[in-house]
Amino acid sequence: MALGLALFLAGEAAGQGRIYFSMNHSGNWDLWSIKPDGTDLKPLTCTPEDEHSPAVSPDGKEVLFVDGRRNLWIMNVDGTGRREVPLPKGIYAHPGWSPDGQEIAFVSTRSGSKELWVTSAMGDLSRELTRLGRPCKDPFWAK
Repeated sequence: MALGLALFLAGEAAGQGRIYFSMNHSGNWDLWSIKPDGTDLKPLTCTPEDEHSPAVSPDGKEVLFVDGRRNLWIMNVDGTGRREVPLPKGIYAHPGWSPDGQEIAFVSTRSGSKELWVTSAMGDLSRELTRLGRPCKDPFWAK
């Protein structure tokens, strides 16, 4: 069986020894995890909607991702406890955790163009970091 496979911001969770990725297995993109030796493939989502761009939290306990409607979500690394990051209406993409896991960097069109934003992991106190008028993409937060 041929599977569409793509690694979107795949990361190994601290202490978990797993790789998190998106795969188009049955007509839409879902989140999966696998051990680095290729064993223990596990689906984390199985919905009719796309889920992609997983980013594992610095403590290795949660996965941040984007759904097909371009909203941000957080869930436990085992796929349970899914909850939407409460942000105003907009298109969100390319999420990444701050090193302490307290904030999320992402790209949004809330101000009219694809600009870089930051919010708390709870979704409050979001602020726009750029006003470049040119698309931003793939923020990565380093210490």
